[in-house]
Amino acid sequence: MAKTEKRRLGELGVARGKGIGLRWNTLVDTGTVGSGEFGSLAGVRAYFDGLQDPRLMIVGGPGSGKTVAALNLMLDLLDQRAGTERDRLPVPVRLNASSWDPDSNSFEEWLAQRIAQDYSLGLRVTRELVGTDRILPVLDGLDEMDSDSREPARARAALDQLNEVHWLGRPIIVTARMDAYRKLSELHGESGLYEASVIALQALTAQQIADYLKSWHDVNGGQKWTSVQGKLEADPDGIFAQTLRTPWMLGLTIQFLKHKRAGDTAVLTEATTREAIEDVLFSALIPSAVAAQLRDAHSRQKYTCGEVSAWMRALARHFAPGTSVVGRGDFALDQIWSLAGDLRCRLLHAVVAAVTGFGAVFTFFIAPAVWAGIDVAPATRDGLVIGTLCALVCGFRGYWPSRPSSRKALWRTYKTGDVKRWVKASVVGVGAGFALAICGFLASRHPAAPNPLPPRDAAEGAGLVGTLTALVLIFGISLTGHRQPRLDEKRIIRDDARAAVYVGVITWLMLVSIVTVLAFVKKSSEGDLPLSLLALSPLLVILMALAGAPMGIALGALIFLARAKASIRYGCARALFTVGSGFASSPAPFLDWARGSGLLRVTGAAYQFRHQSYQEWLAAQP
Repeated sequence: MAKTEKRRLGELGVARGKGIGLRWNTLVDTGTVGSGEFGSLAGVRAYFDGLQDPRLMIVGGPGSGKTVAALNLMLDLLDQRAGTERDRLPVPVRLNASSWDPDSNSFEEWLAQRIAQDYSLGLRVTRELVGTDRILPVLDGLDEMDSDSREPARARAALDQLNEVHWLGRPIIVTARMDAYRKLSELHGESGLYEASVIALQALTAQQIADYLKSWHDVNGGQKWTSVQGKLEADPDGIFAQTLRTPWMLGLTIQFLKHKRAGDTAVLTEATTREAIEDVLFSALIPSAVAAQLRDAHSRQKYTCGEVSAWMRALARHFAPGTSVVGRGDFALDQIWSLAGDLRCRLLHAVVAAVTGFGAVFTFFIAPAVWAGIDVAPATRDGLVIGTLCALVCGFRGYWPSRPSSRKALWRTYKTGDVKRWVKASVVGVGAGFALAICGFLASRHPAAPNPLPPRDAAEGAGLVGTLTALVLIFGISLTGHRQPRLDEKRIIRDDARAAVYVGVITWLMLVSIVTVLAFVKKSSEGDLPLSLLALSPLLVILMALAGAPMGIALGALIFLARAKASIRYGCARALFTVGSGFASSPAPFLDWARGSGLLRVTGAAYQFRHQSYQEWLAAQP
């Protein structure tokens, strides 16, 4: 987790322990430090450790560094936990507050669900971790739960839950804008979050800005740095200096100067309003990111400025807080499909599901008749009727889930270590194989069966079927496990598809093994083949397995349709993006590129814009 959060911090353009020296002061204090005390960013952890109640709010203006402060505090706490106090201290986990709807989900349940999804853990495990205070939630962006144009209804409901008796006094860290904090304080009293201390990040001073620019000037040199420094020295309290008094805007200025020629910086120094300065700095972000592709000798230009601008505007408008039905400022990979058009994508999903479902069922009926060499007319009739019904059901199920959620793969519940994973897989596999063997033996010996088998043949066939089923389940579950939780925003669609593929393959192998064994049993009972030949002739086993493969593939396709709804919807969106031009035809690589280029950031497994002000600016562009 520490490695991941360090990468998140680097994506914000900040190196841990370096950069601008942020300062803070306490607004509300419940610890041992007096109210009004000032501190540095490195001292936040010591202040947090001194609190009587480990509940802290970090507030500040837009771009003041609230997320940076929270990440630094998290990393300090993780370092502390890595020492001798590992078992005593909870694990800090950062989550985006905008993804929580307090009207429909309790905080404790939402927290457990988000951690389970983001870190690939079982929901039962995460519920236990949350319930026993082994998790320190870091709720980032409380102000982003509501749009700025209305009262903070969702944020207020969130604090109502966090102030209830069963959560009161439990550890939590929350970040919020200063204006949202003041609104919530008026509504709730105190800090809005009961028994919590509040620290406010301070605006950068003129001297801090000058020193930081000078450090970059000393490294890079050039007239462009001198012109900006001269502008600040000439009017240290002017609009230009005031606009640069947040780490966000100062960082954008550094990036602008790094990628511009000396003659191009006049447009920045000559801007006379805050809006004009922001417009210059924001409009340079995408060209700088695209130009960086050409500076890398080992890569080719993937995207043009026009493409990136259009796609980023589409994201900004579609996932705007308070206006999007799909998201509230953040979005995961399994939500990108809605950019292709809700109705169009759902209809295409329905058509794909209906066609695949019909083909699978028709194949399931026809394949045995063709293989047995009997009249295919009855099978064709049954396949058409039942296939049509299945197509209607599959089409309806493809269209109906307006917001399909991705599934975690089957192996995600087996993560407690190699030995325990193999033991659990063995119990599941042997149990299922034994149950199937008993059912097969009883069915083959039943008096109502067309050709009841002798006890020995029935026992051998059922034993082989049970053994094959057990082996498939044991190896299918155990060998695909991994030991540690992962946090990977690109994993969502991949895992959803893999979960369906693995279940489909296991089902296919089970069906093929059953068909193969039953075919040998039938031949053996007729005297054509000795049953012992099944274990002695791998070639015959392969031939018989190929004969049952169409049925297994058909059944596997139906299972894939039933389980992989999010990945199928994502594939439909990619097809629509390829035909049209509304977004990148390969969304996952583009979003990863945008994250690496500093246009987006990641919280948990969801993407966010680098800053809410940048998203608002993009959404307003023509």
